[in-house]
Amino acid sequence: MDQRVEKVRLQREDVVLMKPIPWNIYSSDGKILLKKGLRITSEKNLDRLMESELLRDAEPVDQESTAVSTTESQPQAVEEKKTQPQAKPAPNKPSNPFEWIEFFSVQLKKALDDIADGKPEGAVLITKLSDNIAKMSASYGDLFLGAVHMFYPQPYSLMQPIYSALLCDMTAQVLAYTDEQRASLRCAALTANLGMYTYQDAMNNQVTPLTEAQVEELHMHPYQAVQMLKEIDIEDQVWINAVAQHHERNDGSGYPAGITSQTIKPESKIISLADSYLAMISRRAYKDITQPKIALQQIYKSASDSDQSIFLAFIKILGIFPPGTYVKLANEEIAVVTKRSGKDTLTCMVSSICGPDLKLFNIPVQRDTSEDGFGIKEFYAPTKELNIDPLVIWGIKK
Repeated sequence: MDQRVEKVRLQREDVVLMKPIPWNIYSSDGKILLKKGLRITSEKNLDRLMESELLRDAEPVDQESTAVSTTESQPQAVEEKKTQPQAKPAPNKPSNPFEWIEFFSVQLKKALDDIADGKPEGAVLITKLSDNIAKMSASYGDLFLGAVHMFYPQPYSLMQPIYSALLCDMTAQVLAYTDEQRASLRCAALTANLGMYTYQDAMNNQVTPLTEAQVEELHMHPYQAVQMLKEIDIEDQVWINAVAQHHERNDGSGYPAGITSQTIKPESKIISLADSYLAMISRRAYKDITQPKIALQQIYKSASDSDQSIFLAFIKILGIFPPGTYVKLANEEIAVVTKRSGKDTLTCMVSSICGPDLKLFNIPVQRDTSEDGFGIKEFYAPTKELNIDPLVIWGIKK
């Protein structure tokens, strides 16, 4: 940021709804909150913006501006500046489903970087990735769901969109969406956090409360994502609307527009469900994981009457005991769920990894929880010692 650029107090009349902002907008201490070119699309969000004493450039700026780090003013934060998530190289030729998932995450980073740079190639990559996720889901649905709960080889900001796209697609299948609608939804899930993926991991690792500047930037990331998608000529309105609204809430408490249930598109609600679930079952610097059963209960409580079919479809794809979760059996063995049952929601296939003494078996033992003596007693919170390689659980050779 050029500190020599003169700044003046931002006035309400300076901002025209739906029109690109012709200058950067700053907090009172000079940190960029909104970049030149963003659009404010609702009076409610403009009201929020004007609650703070903000500054703007005295004249429209021509040079490309760069948003300030969300953690720059937070010395307590884990990271001091905004950084791109560092993806590890994925296998050149994936040989099993888990390697494919990791390969997808590396491809996603390239796609998001391309879109952020205004390159249409990013949209092509997202579309191909979307198709491949659908194929993976069709071939390895239970294993893919298992990965959602126990396989995070890359930063969360890269794994979360992959898993969100999977959960959204499976939910859409239950809801009888067309292939075209499902494709748009998957693409939206992959790009929903495009506006924040460069700082998402830093926020997740931050143990101190977010600053006002961070909250404001967080609230604007759906707009930023939509703007970047439109700049590479994405015209799919299902895709665009789902990204724009995926943080809106039924009661109007969401962001960025603060709209209510009747206005929020169903696709946005599906992405919101997936995002909420993934956030709850993942470990953050400021919280432990939430057991899937509790996460689903909490999510279901927020459903309105009109949302029942969406929420029930989401719960149906996971089941009571989702693949990848640890459970304790009636015989006191600790096991990992590997396959949903076609019989009922209370039974499934599992791999027992140890007995009550917690000494690991040499080879996981397959159990059917519908059989006597092997019923599921309760969920189990795994210790570090029981953090088993998912390839071992599913019997995949490296």
